[in-house]
Amino acid sequence: MKVFAAAVGLVLGALSTLAVAASLPPEQIHIAFAGDSGMSVSWATKGPTDTSTVKYGMDADKLTLLAKGAQKTYYGNEYHHHVELLQLSPGTLYFYSCGDEAQGFSTIRSFKAPAQAMDKAFQTGQPHKISVFGDWGYGEKAHAVETRTALESIKKEVEFVWHVGDLSYADDAFLHYPLHFKYEEIYDNWMNWIENISDSMAYMVAPGNHESECHSPECLLHSSRRKALQNFSAYEARWSMPSQHSGGNTNMWYSFNLGLAHYITIDTETDFPGAAEEHHGDSGVLPAGGFGRPGEFLQWLEEDLKEANANRKVRPWIFVGGHR
Repeated sequence: MKVFAAAVGLVLGALSTLAVAASLPPEQIHIAFAGDSGMSVSWATKGPTDTSTVKYGMDADKLTLLAKGAQKTYYGNEYHHHVELLQLSPGTLYFYSCGDEAQGFSTIRSFKAPAQAMDKAFQTGQPHKISVFGDWGYGEKAHAVETRTALESIKKEVEFVWHVGDLSYADDAFLHYPLHFKYEEIYDNWMNWIENISDSMAYMVAPGNHESECHSPECLLHSSRRKALQNFSAYEARWSMPSQHSGGNTNMWYSFNLGLAHYITIDTETDFPGAAEEHHGDSGVLPAGGFGRPGEFLQWLEEDLKEANANRKVRPWIFVGGHR
């Protein structure tokens, strides 16, 4: 009987382990523009999944379209997934669910595909409203609740959010929790906090100095954390901006079109002479910068502006956003 009981215990233990491994629900779901007619869907899981998959369609009951992407990790056992949905019908409402067949999918969310000035879905005279701000943070300790309430109140009015740097202030978590490592927890909590906004409209971001690193004593004194959380690593892994569609560089600089406007997100932190984070992050210790070859960023910016200026008849407005 003891042998039998031990065998049953081992089987139940194995089943329990499998049950945990088989459930990795997507969290921190957020979307961003991907070219003139696409949208990228991003999310996180507490562990790797077999695939990074998005099921989508124009009917919530018929998610017949399928797209797959990639996952990446930079610290711990959290994985960040990015999938692009391309060649969408302009101005059309799409429904989607993200995740993996084996480890589970999210509940169904929705977004409206972007429309350009030349698209029939774009109506001249229709208000073009966006929310633009920088420097936020998470929760009551960061005095961030009023901003969250304001975003909630206007989310049905605006087409997208443009958060130009200093997103979650996870790097300053040690000021509120001096004896604990809270960088990843604060970043995760903040992204879940905004999910009911970021899962239904493009949440576009720019690098700020508070994205540069984790500079708390708990990070600086542990070599693995110090190495993993330097040089904008969290910012680069968690977001998926349309740099490959605009000739930009990762999430550091990129541009996109929407309606009558061309939007340019610039890197005010690195990759130009005299940049504040040209060689080191906010701590002044950890290395930073070097995302492009020397001169690449400013050359890209000049060429992007020239092309946008040449297309003024189609898109008369040019907006440039950066952190500093």
